[in-house]
Amino acid sequence: MNLQEKTIARILFKNKVLLADAQAFENVFSSVMAYARADFQQVKPQGSVGDRKNDGFEPAIGRYYQVYAPENVEEKESSAIKKLEGDFAGLTSYWGSLYSVGIKEYFFVLNDKYKGAYPTTYKALADLKVKHNLDKAEVMACKHLENVVFDELHDDQVCAIVGFLPETKTIVNIDYSVLTEVVAHILGNAPNNAIQGKLVSPEFETKLIFNNLVVAKNYLTAGSYQSDAVERFFDLNADFARQAVRQSLNDMYVSAAKEGYVDDPVSGMTGQDQVYFDVLANATPNSTFETKRATNKAVQVLLSYFFESCDIFEEPNHATP
Repeated sequence: MNLQEKTIARILFKNKVLLADAQAFENVFSSVMAYARADFQQVKPQGSVGDRKNDGFEPAIGRYYQVYAPENVEEKESSAIKKLEGDFAGLTSYWGSLYSVGIKEYFFVLNDKYKGAYPTTYKALADLKVKHNLDKAEVMACKHLENVVFDELHDDQVCAIVGFLPETKTIVNIDYSVLTEVVAHILGNAPNNAIQGKLVSPEFETKLIFNNLVVAKNYLTAGSYQSDAVERFFDLNADFARQAVRQSLNDMYVSAAKEGYVDDPVSGMTGQDQVYFDVLANATPNSTFETKRATNKAVQVLLSYFFESCDIFEEPNHATP
């Protein structure tokens, strides 16, 4: 991947883990580690005994992982400490003597939503390290998992984790059944931040320039050639569908714009480029590997359609030269 593609992939990964709680986050973690560590073994829960407090391990070096992904990590600090201590006790009682190497390293894998772990979590791990004579006892937060993805995996493995990158070539067809699934996902996954729709259609290129879309313009242009197909799709559905999708996408745009993305001279991506890929990530539903490319195309086409009518990004100020 070049720098721009890697920046896009990072945004897609970040959004993936932000939306993942409980088992969904554990699945992301296991997929990443299975690619990155040749000795990594995922532990499948077994009936009432579960996984014996082990969500994955590298037996040859005595490294063990326990995943914690609450819906709201800020309100669960006491629960996190209790789980950490209880899980390690359960881990040692079953796995401690199962392999000759024993338990040398323990990682508490926390979906911290990129907010960091509390000091008490680090203190609890430091105490565990001393008490059980461990070589390591550390938090593995989202940023650490992201570093594994982009520092250790091959490009095809990164795509297997985050999905195919959006298309820059002209999109010539879309699958209506996939488009229906995408619309359903969008309607169910947006905050309530929408602003009133403008329902105008300024010159496409003018709007790209006005919004400082340098990299994203290629992706928006690729999807724009299927505007007629999107129009036909909405004509076949009730009128509320078009307005509902428009509002949900605008919700996502307003939320992404509040993230404070800034221009990145290294990748050449503007802050607005990154807003686009943030919206794209949120608008893309999970899909099977076989349908991912078709799903991505459908999302791109929808974003281009609503970009053209100024329902996402800003309408050019014609008073400005």
